[in-house]
Amino acid sequence: MQSFKEKLEAYAKIILTQKSSSEINLNIADCSDKCQKLSIEYKGKYADTWLLLSILLRNFTAKNIAPFYQFPIDEENINSYINLIKFLTWLEYIYRKYHNANNEKNIPLVNLRCGAHDKFLSSFKGVFDTWKAETFRGLFDNNLETKNKSYDIFQEYAIKLANSGDIPDLEREYYLALTGDEKSLVNLLPKDEHNEMWATLFSHFLTRKQFEGFNVKSINKFTPIEFQQFCFCDNLENKLQNTNFIGNAQICDDESLVFYLNLAILFQNKEVAKLLLPSYLKLLIKYEMYEEIKLYTTRKMFEINDVKNSEKKYDTIEFVVDAALSIDNPTDAFISPFQEDSKTLLSLISKKIINSDWKDPSKYMNAPKWLRFDQGNSDEFTSTAMQVMYKLVLKNELNIAWNAFELVSTKFPALENHFWMTFLDQKKRSNSNEMEAEYIQETFKSLLHWTVSLKGESVAGFKLLDNEEAISKSEELIQHLFTVITKVFQNSETFQKLKLMKNE
Repeated sequence: MQSFKEKLEAYAKIILTQKSSSEINLNIADCSDKCQKLSIEYKGKYADTWLLLSILLRNFTAKNIAPFYQFPIDEENINSYINLIKFLTWLEYIYRKYHNANNEKNIPLVNLRCGAHDKFLSSFKGVFDTWKAETFRGLFDNNLETKNKSYDIFQEYAIKLANSGDIPDLEREYYLALTGDEKSLVNLLPKDEHNEMWATLFSHFLTRKQFEGFNVKSINKFTPIEFQQFCFCDNLENKLQNTNFIGNAQICDDESLVFYLNLAILFQNKEVAKLLLPSYLKLLIKYEMYEEIKLYTTRKMFEINDVKNSEKKYDTIEFVVDAALSIDNPTDAFISPFQEDSKTLLSLISKKIINSDWKDPSKYMNAPKWLRFDQGNSDEFTSTAMQVMYKLVLKNELNIAWNAFELVSTKFPALENHFWMTFLDQKKRSNSNEMEAEYIQETFKSLLHWTVSLKGESVAGFKLLDNEEAISKSEELIQHLFTVITKVFQNSETFQKLKLMKNE
């Protein structure tokens, strides 16, 4: 009859000879049940999965590793390699049985990497709390001289597992997550913004993106307190302002931008977050990640306390407006995530476009294009299109002004409509000898009729503005029109003939 110890070792050998990690896990579960039965059979002897794993650790040597685990490695690294295999076996068991890990989740991994097997076994018996991405910190070798090489071996092995044969999708996710694959990390985490940010940051470290002050060698000893201390260091804001991914400079270091912004948000450093957010929004627009724009700009840390006295709920709304202005072709996909705030946002965007000084005058046409997404506000759309037309007229961009006029031509009062139809008509202002005199005469006449009919009131497009501002802008527009038509007349062939006749 086999002894208690012999039976346990027999169970362990079954696990060691399996061909895949999935089979290892299934046999661990099966052996766990057998351990409980052994405890009953051998009264006074206590057997559980931890004892079984202890036997596994003692017997896990280079000679009896199943072929599934074998691929060429340096002889000097064989012990580290075996530790990695043991870690995978443990990790699968934890995932399948508990799915979670507790606040001490890093301790068992550190013990395993150090070869402290007794401490390893005793330290992870209470793994029940929510699992986090930082579990993977323990993957790193504690020896600074071999840290990178050990991780390279582990990463190579984990990728090999993920790409091997027919394994469950969830198991493949585990292996990819161990390599720092961001998507897999997020998939394995509870769905909340904090975890997504943590996964993003951790993935960048794990894949050895080089951030100033951080690298793969430092992550094992890095703590949230140190993250926070760095985020609030005195010179961070000035330091970031001097880098080439902040402000108007072209973003050439996307990874650093993502890292620093998420770090600032994670630890509520509002000043740094607002410093980086405009550049980050441009990056999101580049990849058409419009939902994320809403998520980042409507965070609680950006809320305005005195909402009653402001039409804006968040002090980042101007960043959203500026981001919209960088889009060449307005799209509803940018606006739709903001839902109930979209009306206010569209109004702010259109006003900012009109009041900006564009080198490309066609940009003014984006103001009414944005407002088309607010179908319930035809009055603002009409007023905006008219103001865009006035703006283009003041800049003498008459061809583009005609395009704006066509959007709302039927909304003008009759006399104003007649003037614009005459003044903006491309054929009539072609300056041909036959039509020149007729164009000048008809335009001047219709301008007089229109201005007289106003009787001191503003033109149609300024009706929604403050009365004093509306009158002032109307006077500026009409004065400009009289000046333009006078210059057209002075440069005309008719005027030159009259001038010659006078001189004679």
